[in-house]
Amino acid sequence: MLSYLFYKTVGTLKTMGIKTFYYINKNRFKPEDAIIITGSPHSGTTWLSDIFSAPKGYTPILEPLHLSNPGLKELGFTWRTYIDPTDNRDDVKELFYRILTGGTATGYNTVDKPFLKVLSTKQWVLKFVRLNRLLPWVLNNFVFNKKPVLIIRHPCGVVYSQMKHPLFPTPDKVGDDDKKIIRQLFPPLEKFLAEKEEVKIRAITWALDNIIPLRFCPIEKIIILSYEKLVLDGERELKRIYSEWGMNVPREALFHLRKRSREARGWSEFDRSGRKKLGTWKKHLSSDEIKEILRIVHSFGFEEFSEEIEPEYEMLLQHSIHSTKSVKGKNSK
Repeated sequence: MLSYLFYKTVGTLKTMGIKTFYYINKNRFKPEDAIIITGSPHSGTTWLSDIFSAPKGYTPILEPLHLSNPGLKELGFTWRTYIDPTDNRDDVKELFYRILTGGTATGYNTVDKPFLKVLSTKQWVLKFVRLNRLLPWVLNNFVFNKKPVLIIRHPCGVVYSQMKHPLFPTPDKVGDDDKKIIRQLFPPLEKFLAEKEEVKIRAITWALDNIIPLRFCPIEKIIILSYEKLVLDGERELKRIYSEWGMNVPREALFHLRKRSREARGWSEFDRSGRKKLGTWKKHLSSDEIKEILRIVHSFGFEEFSEEIEPEYEMLLQHSIHSTKSVKGKNSK
C-alpha cells in the first residue's frame, strides 16, 4: 500500500512538472519530428523504444492510445481502432497532434526517463501496440521527418508470448474490432469469425494487426523491421534504420541493443546468438497449434512465415508491394 501511494505521489508530481515543461516549450515540438514505433503486443516495441530513447534528448511516451488515457473513449476509440484513411476526422487529428508533440506525456507513460532528463527532451519516441490499424490514416494526415518503424514478429512467437502473459485475458471468441474489420475489408475470410480457440483467435488478431499497415501504407513512408532480424543481426538493422533517417547510430542505442527489455518475462530464454530466445515457441506450442496459427496467417497472405523461427526476410520487406494497392476509400474495389 505504501509503495503504491509512493508511486502515485511521484507520478503525480512528475506529471505536473512535465505538463509545465510542455506548456512552456510546446512550440518547440512539431508533429513531423516525432519518432513512431508500432507493432502488435509482444512484438518487441518496448525493446525498440528502449533503444531509440537511450540517447540524451530522446524521451519515450508509452502507449498513448491505451484506453485509460483521457478522451479516447469519447472519440470512439477501442483497443484496436481502425479509421478509413480517407475519413476526415478533425477531432482525431487534433488528438494526434497532441500525441505527436508530446502533449499527452505524463509521469507514468515516461516512467523510464528521470524527470530531469525529460527536461532535456529534443524529440519524443512514441511507442504503440494499438496504432497498426490506424497507421494508414495517420500517414494520410501527417508527414514525418523520420519514417515510422513497423516491427513484426513471427506470429507463433507473438501468440505464445501473449498466452503466457499474466495480464492477457484468455479470449473465447473473435473480438468485435476483428469482426468489424474482416467484414469491412476482408469478407472472403468471414469463415474465421466463428473461431473459439485461443490460439486461432490470437492468430487472427495478429494477422489483422499486420496486414492493414502492410497493405494500406505506402511502402516508401514506413520502415519494416523484422523482430527476428533485430535479435540476430541488430547492429546492421539499426544502421539500416538510422541511415533511412539520415543519421549515424548513436553509441547509446548500440549499448541498449543487447539489453533485456523490461517487458521480457521469465519464460523468455536468452543466449548470446539470440536463436534460443527466438525458438522458445517451438518448445511450448504443440505441432497442431503451430499448424493452425500458420494456416490462419497464410490465409491473410503471410506466406513468409513457416515453422522456421525466421521469416523469409525479403518477402516480408516487399509484402506491401505485392499486396493489394493502397486503399482508396470506402468504396474502392
